[in-house]
Amino acid sequence: MRRPYAFRRNIEFNTIWDELRNCYRSLVLRAIAVFTDNEWKNLSITGFLSYDNPDNVRRELEEEYGVLSDLGVTSMNDVLILYEVTNANELPRVVDELNSGKIAISNQVIGLRALSGQVRVEDSVRFLYRDLYEYPGISLEWYSQKTVVELKKVNDVEEQLKSYGYASLDELCVQWLKMPCRSYSLEATIAVPIYLANTKIGYDSKRNVIQFRTKLHRSLASKLKLVIALAERKDDTFIPVENIIKGFRELNAQKVFPQDFVIVNLDFKFRKSPRREDVIRYRIMSKLGILESGEVAIDKLLPKAPDNLSKLFTMFIDFDTMWKIIIGEESVGEHIGRRQELSFQRAIAWFFTLLGFRVIEFEGTKFKTFEEVDGTRREVDIIMFDDLSKRLYIADCSIRAPEPKKIDDIANARESLLRVNVYTEPLIIVREYAQETKRNVRRVRVLDREDLEKALNYLRQGNIAEARRAIGF
Repeated sequence: MRRPYAFRRNIEFNTIWDELRNCYRSLVLRAIAVFTDNEWKNLSITGFLSYDNPDNVRRELEEEYGVLSDLGVTSMNDVLILYEVTNANELPRVVDELNSGKIAISNQVIGLRALSGQVRVEDSVRFLYRDLYEYPGISLEWYSQKTVVELKKVNDVEEQLKSYGYASLDELCVQWLKMPCRSYSLEATIAVPIYLANTKIGYDSKRNVIQFRTKLHRSLASKLKLVIALAERKDDTFIPVENIIKGFRELNAQKVFPQDFVIVNLDFKFRKSPRREDVIRYRIMSKLGILESGEVAIDKLLPKAPDNLSKLFTMFIDFDTMWKIIIGEESVGEHIGRRQELSFQRAIAWFFTLLGFRVIEFEGTKFKTFEEVDGTRREVDIIMFDDLSKRLYIADCSIRAPEPKKIDDIANARESLLRVNVYTEPLIIVREYAQETKRNVRRVRVLDREDLEKALNYLRQGNIAEARRAIGF
C-alpha cells in the first residue's frame, strides 16, 4: 500500500527542528540500563516530543513508574529504570549528548553501547506513545555496533526478572520503553509527531464545490502548502486535468481543543465539473517533503440512497438541524430546550438510533439511578444495545469536556453492574472538543464534537457503516 507521505531523502535534524520546533512543549526520555564493567550501560532509550506541558506529562510518567515501583522492579541492583521530562527546547542538547556516546538522564550518566554513526531520520516510528495513536510521526534513531545480548549481566538480569513476574526482558521493555529491546541494535529513538490529522475531502453536488478540511497545530500553518487536483480516468490511469495550490495561511481556521490546534477549511470550485468516475487528489507539503497525501473518488462522495429509517427521520428533521442541536445552536423543543443537556441528550439518542443502536434515555426522569447492595446509588443518562456487536453501553451526555470525577462516575457504574453479572461498556459523549480527556486512566471511551461531526457527515451520505467506524463501532 502506498504510504500517505514522502519525506525528502537524507533530511537532517536541523531542518526538522526548524520546521517543527514550535509544535512542542515537552520532551520525555525513558531508559533502561544495566550495571556492567563498573558503569551503567544503555539497553535502550526511547522518547517523544509532545504539545502538552511538562507538568501534565510528568504526572503520567510518575503513574507509570509507580506501577513498576510497586512491583519492586525499580529497586533491582543491576538494573536502572529512569525517566526525565524536560522542555522541548532541550532536544538539540539531547541529540548532541547522544551523538557523543554518553547521556545524563535525571542526573544519572548512561554510556551507550557502541554507536555505529550519527542520528538517522526514519519515516516511521518503531514504538507508540500517546500522541502517535492519532498523528503520524518520524523518528530520530541511533544504532549500535553491539546488540543488547552482548552486554554482560543481561542474561542474569533476565533471570532475576522472573522473580518479579516477567518472563523476559522484552516484557519489561515493552511496558516501559513501549518497544522490545533485545531484537534491536537501536541505542535510542525519539519520536517526533507531526500534528496533522483527520483530513477530509467532501463534495457538495448542489453547489459543485469541493470541500477540504484538516486539523493541525497552528504553528504549522505558515509552513504548509496544499495542492488539490481533479483527475480523470484514461483507461486504467488517472491524469490530473486541473489543480490548485494554496498556502495554509489562506485557509479559514477555527480554534479547537486541545490548545494551539486549529481546523482549517477550504471550499472551492474547479472550472471543470467533476464526473462520477473522476478522483480528487490532495497533497500537503513543507520543506520536509510530502507530509500527507490521499485521493477519493467522486462517486464515493455523492449521497447514497438513505435507508428507510433515515429517510423517515429526515421527513421530520434534516441533518443540518440535528447538527445545530448537537452543537447548541438550536433546541429540540420548548420544554426540553430549557436545559441544554437534555436537548443534547435527545439529539444523541436520535444519532445512535440511526446508527443501529437500541437507545433508552433516563436523564430528565426520576428513574436515572440504580442502587447497589450496599446502598450506593449510581446514575447514567442513556443505556444502549448495539444489535451488530451485541454489546451493552452505558453513557453520560455532557456539554463540556469531562472532569476526572465524571470519568470515575461512569467507570464505577460499569463496575457496579459487573458485580451483578451485567457487562457494559462505559461512554462519555460531549458537545465540546475533548481530545485530551480521551486518554484517561480509567479507559473510558470519550466521543467529542469532532467524532460526532465526522460520523454525521457519513450519515448525510447514507453510509451507516462508515459512520460507525468513524467513532469506533
